[in-house]
Amino acid sequence: MKSILLIVTASLLTSTSQAAIYHLITASDLKQRLKNAYIYEPSLESEGFIHNATLTQVVPAANRHYQGKTDTLLLEIDETLLKFPLRYDYVERHNQYFPHIYGPINFSAVVKVFVMPVNSDGTYHLPGDL
Repeated sequence: MKSILLIVTASLLTSTSQAAIYHLITASDLKQRLKNAYIYEPSLESEGFIHNATLTQVVPAANRHYQGKTDTLLLEIDETLLKFPLRYDYVERHNQYFPHIYGPINFSAVVKVFVMPVNSDGTYHLPGDL
């Protein structure tokens, strides 16, 4: 029985699945806000956290906040690598829980960077390799 438990535990520890959240930011803002390997967003000072999204929330958030911008990036963040607390907070106006990071985003937790594709009408869609 102990050997079975060890095998199951070992396979869980070596699993390649990750819990990902996503952060939208323009390339110009990323350049300005990346300091000492951490991303500092203005909302951290004004609200105490940095806004993020789940995969299903990315496109609606991009269309709400980044429409008309041509340099929008999507950062894929491995939440297990974050150095500051992550909490899913209920946002009443959207009737959903959103991931919020209560500190700057350590860039070492960013596992992929995508350019957000723009449709001809100026709205966004997910990158093809997501």
